Amino acid sequence: MIATNIFSAVVFDMDGVVINTRKPIEAFWHTIAAEHNLQITTEMMERQIHGCPARQTVSVLFPELSSKEKEELFERCEHFETTMDYRTMSGIKGFFEDLKKNAIPIALVTSSLPPKVANVIKQLQLKGIFDIIVTSDLVEKGKPDPACYLLAAKKLQLPPEQCIVFEDAVSGVKASTGAEMFTIGVGGVYQAPLLKEAGAKEVILNFDTVRVQPKGSHRYLTISPSLSVSLG
Repeated sequence: MIATNIFSAVVFDMDGVVINTRKPIEAFWHTIAAEHNLQITTEMMERQIHGCPARQTVSVLFPELSSKEKEELFERCEHFETTMDYRTMSGIKGFFEDLKKNAIPIALVTSSLPPKVANVIKQLQLKGIFDIIVTSDLVEKGKPDPACYLLAAKKLQLPPEQCIVFEDAVSGVKASTGAEMFTIGVGGVYQAPLLKEAGAKEVILNFDTVRVQPKGSHRYLTISPSLSVSLG
């Protein structure tokens, strides 16, 4: 299947899409929850942690804490996320190379703050990859609010419907589809139905087979055996 839209830019979430951080992030939040006698279910992890700004997660999961305690917990989370070792998602660097060779703009839209983004770019040698970057401090409301993706479209100087997004979290898919962007989910067997329910058109495990392929005078982005999109 080839989507009828013609896309002019590709937009990426960071955690779980550009970098493979699901397991360490989940381990961190399980540790925090145990300290507060809270059990985090898989659904809570998918809907209230992955893809959400840390400050937002702290407020939702620990409403009984004082403002000072919430701030201390937020700072602990930020320290963890900015000092961890990062690994790229399988196939993502090859995909970036394809997009760069074909002069397709690349955007990063993340619920993280600038220090973490800077560390990721430095550690994984991604300098110069992203044409624009939107971090959580640039919008008043985090994902699932679409503000971050609408800001990305504005910075790209493109209509939102000309952007194709890769997201791994329910909150992120809701944000990108809320901005009327064509969204592809990234996740495993458990995440796939949740991401599709949130609005993802397709769900892939990683980027090993996602490539830009010229066909005559056109360029197509092959996302899965059943889905290709046209790049303008």
